[in-house]
Order: sequence, then structure tokens, then C-alpha cells
Amino acid sequence: MKSLLIAILVSLGGLTWLGIVTSQEPAPRAPSKEAPTFDELEALLFYLAGEAPEQRLAAEQRLRLGAKEHFDKLVELLPEQPLRGRELLLNMLVNTDAPNRVKLCVNTLCRQDAGRRERLSATAALRTVEEPRVLAAVKDRLAVAGLSTYERVQCCRVLGELTLNEAQQIAEAQRAAAESDSLPEFFAEDALLRSILSSEFSQPAWSRYQRRRKEAPQVELRVIHGALVDLAQPSAMERAQAELSLAEMLGSDPRVLLALSRSTQPERAAFALAVLRRRPMGLFALATQAVMLDLVTSGEQMTALLAVDVAVAGAPPTPADLTRLRPVVSADAMSRLEAVLEGLTSAGNLAELRAQRGRVEAELVPLLRRFGPAHGEVQDLTGRLEEIGRSLDSLERVWRLGWRREFETDILGLKAR
Repeated sequence: MKSLLIAILVSLGGLTWLGIVTSQEPAPRAPSKEAPTFDELEALLFYLAGEAPEQRLAAEQRLRLGAKEHFDKLVELLPEQPLRGRELLLNMLVNTDAPNRVKLCVNTLCRQDAGRRERLSATAALRTVEEPRVLAAVKDRLAVAGLSTYERVQCCRVLGELTLNEAQQIAEAQRAAAESDSLPEFFAEDALLRSILSSEFSQPAWSRYQRRRKEAPQVELRVIHGALVDLAQPSAMERAQAELSLAEMLGSDPRVLLALSRSTQPERAAFALAVLRRRPMGLFALATQAVMLDLVTSGEQMTALLAVDVAVAGAPPTPADLTRLRPVVSADAMSRLEAVLEGLTSAGNLAELRAQRGRVEAELVPLLRRFGPAHGEVQDLTGRLEEIGRSLDSLERVWRLGWRREFETDILGLKAR
């Protein structure tokens, strides 16, 4: 018993001594909160694209501290960075309150080689800035001599998110200056419609659009806005009623549906994309593909995934269509689309098979009504239709899987860097 008591006393004494020694050791130094120098930030850029998460996070913390103070110098270093590092650095810079961040956002969107993450960062940052500042940056960009078609289209894309009357006037001017029935003309008018549909005080611009386009919905803008607001109602029945009303109002005008598909309000975009997926676009097939390519490269995840479904339901672009698309679509989206079309071409002609099916169905229906299913000619046409259907199913699977392989992994964030 005595030996046990001695052991306990010795242990207590050892713990007391250890506490005294520990209390005399210097405390760990807290991370420095002082603004880093530019040389330090430049050295840290290497770690943004590194494989070690702890080093990348530590570098991000220091870079965020000095991003505003050294904004312009860091912008100059952006093009030199590896892709992942450039994406992270851009995200930090556009989320500062530096005066030049609006210009950086517009310039990023106007870069044809900008990737999906860069476009998302720039788009999201612009939505946090006062509209007059954004409009001023767009006007400065449009005033640059020798502006490319892609840059002009991207300026229109930004204009479409502004509700200012001046933004609508600039969009109308861009539409008037563009070649008739061209994609640049479509995107300028699309910007006008997106701005109109975002503001219930745009009846004058809406009236001008109605006079210009005979297929425009012949209802007042306030009626459309009322139905659009009802898309966000908590009751499923009210939402369904709003969708039916809108589909009836807007059904004759693909331009309005395409403008709504890029709405910043997800319920409006989802409604428009659902309608577009079920509706053949005819003369607007190429414009639809161009809008869907924009959505998959710069839309929020759910909207981008719905855009993939709309694109798959549409007709594949022809070589002539690709020539028209290249100037208005990002380089990354264009290379992915060409990869999809290459795989589809080796499997067959999807557009031709769809046309064949339509011709056979048009020939079969009256014969079926007249002679019934047992008639020899009807059976021959039915067999031919089934054969076309099997080939068509196979080709549509290639078309659908190609889009999902090339675009969905990037949308879902699964692509390795």
C-alpha cells in the first residue's frame, strides 16, 4: 500500500514539472496577417496548380490578402499561369473590390480561349456590380477598334443581363448594324429580349420588338411578367398553370424562348429549356445550338445539364453550320462539338435518317388509314420504318453519349486537372 502511494506521488510530481516546462515554451506563431509583398505573391503562384492541397490553400490565403493591392500586376501574370492556377487566381481577382475588376470580367468573357470555370467566375462577379459600372465597361470594349465577332457577341451577352434603357438601346444599335439573318444579329436581339424580360418597365422596347417581328407574342409585357413570376409560386398547381399560360403565349416565337433559356432565374431557364427540348426549331436550329453551347460553357450546373438535353434533341450542325458557329462560340466548346460530330459522322448521317423517317411516316399514315395494317404496301413501309428506327436509335445514342462525354464531365466538375 505504501509503495502504491509513493508511485502516485511521483507521478503527480512528474506531471507538475512537465506543465511548468511546457508553459515556458514559446507559443506557435500565428499566420501573418500583414499584406504580402508582390514578390511573395509571385512566388506563391506556383503552388496554385500544385498537387498538395495544404500548400495550395496556404498560397490562396496569402494571395487573397494581397490581391487588391497588387491587382494590376497579378492580372499581367494571369496568361502565364497553368490552367488550374489561372482559374483560381482569376476567381480571387474578380472577387476583390479593385476598380479594374469589372474590366477584367468583361475581358475574360471576350477571350475565346476562356474555359468554363473562368467564364463562371467572371459572370458571377459581374452580377454583384452596379449595372452602370458594367455598362460603362461594355461600352469601352465595344469602342475598341477591330473588335472580333466573338468579342461583340460576348458584349451583347453581358448587355442582356442589364435592365438599363441605355443597355437596350445599345443592343438595338448592335442588331441594326449586324448582317441580316446572321448569328451576330440574333445575339444582339437576344440581348435586347433578355433585358426586356428582366424588367417590367421595358414596354416601349417590347412594343418595338412586336412591330419588328410578326411572330412576337401579341400580349403586353406585364402579362408575360405576371406569368413568369408565377413560375416561382410554391404551389405545384400554380406553377403548372403558369407554364401552360406561358407556353401558349410564347409558343410562336423561338427568340423569346431562347432568351428565357439564359435567364438568371433558374425556374425561367428550366421552363424555356423544357419547351425547347420538345419543339423542332426549324430555321432557329443553328441559333439554338449556339445558345446551348454558350449555356454549357457558362451556365450554372443544372441549367447547363438541361442545355445538353436540348442540344441532343436538335439537329447536328452541317459543315456549313460549323463555319457560321466558329466566330461566335468559344474555342473549347467548338473543339468538343467537332469531336462529337467526328464520332457521329463515322456512325452515319443522323439528320438524313431523321428526314427519311419523316418522309416514310408521311407516306405510311394515309395508306394505313385507307387499307389497314394487313395491306402489303403498308407492311413494307412499316418494315422500312422499323429498320430506319433501329439505325436512328443507334445514331442518336452516339450523338447523346458524345455530348455527355465531352460536356457533362466538365459541367459536373469531374474532369481532372
